[in-house]
Amino acid sequence: MKSLQIRDKDLDPNHVDGLIEKIDSALGNLKVVEETTKQKFLVIVLRDRMVRGEEVDLRIGGNHTFKAIEKSKNCFIMPTLNIPKSVHSDWTDEEIRALGEYLNPINSVLTLQSTEDDIIKTGVVLANQFGSDSESIAQHLNNHNLSSKQRTRIRTNITTQYNKQKELQEQPKNFIVYENSTDTRIQSMVDQLKKDYHTYVSVLSSGKLSVGDVVQRAVKEIKDGKNNIKRIKLVVYHPTQSAKNTFDTKWKSMIDAWDWAVDKEKIESITYIEMPHLKEEI
Repeated sequence: MKSLQIRDKDLDPNHVDGLIEKIDSALGNLKVVEETTKQKFLVIVLRDRMVRGEEVDLRIGGNHTFKAIEKSKNCFIMPTLNIPKSVHSDWTDEEIRALGEYLNPINSVLTLQSTEDDIIKTGVVLANQFGSDSESIAQHLNNHNLSSKQRTRIRTNITTQYNKQKELQEQPKNFIVYENSTDTRIQSMVDQLKKDYHTYVSVLSSGKLSVGDVVQRAVKEIKDGKNNIKRIKLVVYHPTQSAKNTFDTKWKSMIDAWDWAVDKEKIESITYIEMPHLKEEI
């Protein structure tokens, strides 16, 4: 029998051990455990579910219960809800994943709870399948006991992660990725430009440009006489293709405007150089 594990991590051994202790303390009598602790024991199985081209019995709920009873010394009964193929055959994989998550809602008392990360992960799966504005995502969130702040935070994260995935999928395969401003390729360019003692060099990511801040810092250093600066050179690298597109349509003209606005007697120029963003295709 195969199991569907919704959470990012596999079975939690501490949770399994806790269930085993409760079961064995009651000498394997699950009814006694349920009456005294409100803990429910139920394994939910989709019979004859097609998974990766193979028909299997798929356990979608009660994975920790299954393991705990299996390892228990005193319990020999496995409470199981079998769902036949005639019932689940029309269910999508996304619906089954969501159902598995709902079996461990965020407010369950003694089960291993679904975390916000689990809810977000399922939300992204639904967004990829049905779109980021799909009603299925709203219904997915409705099935969890979320505060308004949690709901807003989770929905924002779903949209952000979905957009990042979509952006990466649409990005050219020969796109050059720079980890951050300390990337050796960027620093090599910076070192080369800094050989001109009169040039103020600053690295910017087109994903979070703040041209005004850089210019203001440089201007202040010039005003304070800290450095004999005559030029400002911005080294721009692109974290994504969409950031590159935004730079082309918006920020290039902004930098040109700064260059136009400064007093040329004090600052000769404000210019930029872009790091290569595409590998040459052979």
